Parts: sequence; C-alpha cells; structure tokens
Amino acid sequence: MGMPGFARPNTTEVTPFPIEIGRRNNPVIEWRPVGNYQESAFDWTFGSEPNTGAFSLHPDHPLVSQITNVKRRCFHVRTMRNGKPWDGRIMRRRLSGAPGREKILYTCVGNKYLMQKWLAWVNPGLPPWIQVGLTGKQDVIVGAPDPVFKYYFAKNMTRLNFPAFCKLPLHWPAEWTMPDLSDIDSFDDLLDLIADVTDPIAALQARFPRGADLFEPTMKRLEMGYSVNLWDGRGTSPQVFNTSSLAAMQSIIDASSDHFLDLSQLMKPINNGLWSDSMDRAGMVFDTQVQRDNRKVQFRTDAPGQIDSYEYEESHPEAGKVIVGGKSPAILNDVIEIGANLAIQLLINLIAPGLGLGVVVGDLFDDIFFAYQQFWDQDLIDDVGEDDLWPEDFVDNTAAHSLDSYATGMTGLKERGGGEKLVINATSGGADGRGMSFGADNGTARRFDVGDRIQFWDRGNIVEQYVSKVAVADRNDGRMVEQITLGESERLKGPWDRSISGLIGLGATSRAFANSV
Repeated sequence: MGMPGFARPNTTEVTPFPIEIGRRNNPVIEWRPVGNYQESAFDWTFGSEPNTGAFSLHPDHPLVSQITNVKRRCFHVRTMRNGKPWDGRIMRRRLSGAPGREKILYTCVGNKYLMQKWLAWVNPGLPPWIQVGLTGKQDVIVGAPDPVFKYYFAKNMTRLNFPAFCKLPLHWPAEWTMPDLSDIDSFDDLLDLIADVTDPIAALQARFPRGADLFEPTMKRLEMGYSVNLWDGRGTSPQVFNTSSLAAMQSIIDASSDHFLDLSQLMKPINNGLWSDSMDRAGMVFDTQVQRDNRKVQFRTDAPGQIDSYEYEESHPEAGKVIVGGKSPAILNDVIEIGANLAIQLLINLIAPGLGLGVVVGDLFDDIFFAYQQFWDQDLIDDVGEDDLWPEDFVDNTAAHSLDSYATGMTGLKERGGGEKLVINATSGGADGRGMSFGADNGTARRFDVGDRIQFWDRGNIVEQYVSKVAVADRNDGRMVEQITLGESERLKGPWDRSISGLIGLGATSRAFANSV
C-alpha cells in the first residue's frame, strides 16, 4: 500500500534562500552572497509587526570571521522568496557549543523595524525642549491615510536626515460622490451615510509617539498595512519624495546638528535642488498597502498533501457589556471635543441642510462627561442569548466619555467577545510542487501574498480572511515549510461603530494624552 496523500514527500527541487550580506559604501551598498547555510527562516508581515529572519552557518564558513562586532557595525541582509524580497539587518550574533563545533546563529530584523525607531515630534523644526506647533500641543492632521502617514514620516525623516523616503505617487481613496438624501429611511441609514464620509479618513495627533504606535489604530480599523524596503543605490531609483536637501537646510538651524549655523551648508540644498523624486544614496522606502482579493486561493483539509498541519481555535465570549471609567477627567482634549461637535454638525446639516448653520462652535458635550460609560455588543448578546452570555466586565480608563474611551471600550468588548485564530503549516508548493505557495503573483491560482484575502475550507465550513503573516523556513531537509497566519477582522461593522471610529484617531495614542496637560 502506498503512503497516504498527506505524507507524500516533496519531490520538487528546493531552491534555498539566496541570502546576501551588505555593507554601506555610500552612495551604494556592497553585497556578498552567503551561499550554503545550515538553516534559515524569514517572515513577511502585513501590519505593523516587524518582519524577522534568522540563519545559521557552519563554523568553517568563510563569512564567520567577517561578520563580527555586530555591536558596532551594521550588516545589511537581503534575500528573496518566489519574487518577494526581504531586507533588514543582523541584530544579534550568537555562538554556542564546543570550540570548532559551535552553532552560529544570526538573528535579523526587517527594515519595517524602522517604524519602531522614530518619534513623531510636535514640531520637528524646533529643539525637543520647545515643542509647540501650529495645532497646539500635538501635531494634528486629518486626511486620507497614505498622505497622512507620509506627512509624519517625511517631516521626521527630514528632521533626522535619515535616508528613508516616501514612495510616490500618493494613494487616494476612491472619489466620494454626493449621497442621495432621499434614500435615508432610518437613523441607521443616516449613520451609514456619515460613515461613508469618515470611513477612509485618518485623524491623528502626535506628541512623541513611535511611528508604529501612531499609525497602528488607523491600520487596524481600515485593515491596511505598510512596507519599508531597502534600495541599495544601484539601478533606477524608485520614485520618492526625497527630503535630503530639505534635511540639509534643516540641519543649519538644528542646535544638535554638526552644521548648526554653518551658513555654507545653504549652498548644498541650492545646488542640489530643494526637492527630488529620486534617491541620492542607498536608503529605505516607505509605502502603505491595502488588501487584495485573492479568494481563488483556497486551502482545503480534504486536499491530499496541501496542509501538513493546522491550528484553529475558537474562544467563547466572556462578556457582552463593559464599563469604562474610574475617574472623571479634569481636562478634556480640545481636539476630541471639536471632533464630536463636527460629527453632530454633520448630522444637523444632513437633516436640515437649508439652515446653513456652518460649523457649530459650542460646548455641545460639556454637560455629559461623567466618570463611567457603558458599551455593549448587541449582536453578540442576541447570538449567544441574554440569559446565557456572561453579563459584564470592567475596563479601567481615566478618559471616560471621550473618543479615547470609545476606543478603549470597543477594544475591551473585542477582547472579551470571543474569536477565532487560524494558523496553517504547509509544504511550499505542496508535495508535488503544484500546490499553494507564498510569493509574487505568477498568473496562477496557486500564489498568495501577505494582505491577500484567501479561503480555508474544512468539512463544508469556509473561513475567509486576509493573510497577516507568512513565515518560510528551510531546515535543509528537502522542503521549504510555510506557516500562514490568517488575521482576524478588526474593522467595525455597525453604522454607529463606523461613524465614530472614523474620529477615533483624534484620541488614538495614550502618549499624546499623557503629554497634553
């Protein structure tokens, strides 16, 4: 009797990771191939989670004596999997074992880690002890997510004079058309109309949060991602908003810069031009990403050799209601109040557009800010049953009755509302090379990428979700193993949820509140 289908060996030729090590030699990076390795693994992520990698070398490998002093030198790393690039740097070098038989492990982090390593200043043009901007104590901007994210990124890379630039062109949401008010038959219809306006909007405020922390709430709400990839200075430059010349001018007035008050530096931006759409040296490129409908890719538990193993877990809800609060805020953030007033104004103008009220400037919410607030998930209560669902829980938060408390309350409901998690372990390409595999689109129904919405079929039940992470490992056992994580939907579905969540970004970062008074 032959071997069962799920145990068939991988008969396809395995292509190892083409790993290269690079060192900066401005304006380019010089690369050297690693060649043979013992084991390696790299992952690709869609959201704000940094991508990571690792590889191990035999003690006799010629690069072992050259990749040293990681604590004082930068070693860039790049590789490729089915047309999907991975780039980052070595963060740790570990030797363990008997002399001459050591295991030498290099742990890497992808360049997306940059988003954890810069801060969004209120005013990048002033020193840190003088942080006042045109919008007050926070740097506030509202607009489409891609230009909003790139606004913060570009101005702070300019401040740092770091070779990281924003990818062009900018991405704008689909053009919004004026709605037909005659279609509004209920309050939910009205809220849906408002949500259609606010849904694709990012409203952020910054006072020294990390870039990843600043962007994450909007990314989760809109289920989007971003990338930070290295260009090595060779070939045609990607089209970017290059702030290098602006950074040179900025350094003239920056007291912490080596060029402080060095007026001769003025010639550099003048000679080079104040702005360029190409990169002048090797550096990183930031861009945002949206999900792609790739539901033609379907993993099935009844397909021989397609899935090595999988883990699917459901959890029962712990509460249908949560209480938020604990202390009535002494000072409410002005931006939150303005956002709430504008939401009310939008409602009023939609109901009675002929009044021409313009922008209502008033304290419409002043009399209803109390110490505690309740949130509930009516759909969950209806599904489980009011007599069966665990009743309520408490979420500590000191900003009750604000959009920040709304975010806290909804997060508390989500954490207590049950859920599902799916991780698939599969041999890349399946047992015969004709199965699913991670990589760039090759025109078949067998390739998928992070951010793709795909399907998982199990005994007639279908889970449809986007790929949030893919880890690919090569243990030199004749196959490449892929671990695919399907993310849980973060997007709020109800009309009231959607209309309010469009303004959550105004109170998104706790650090902004901590520094606002």
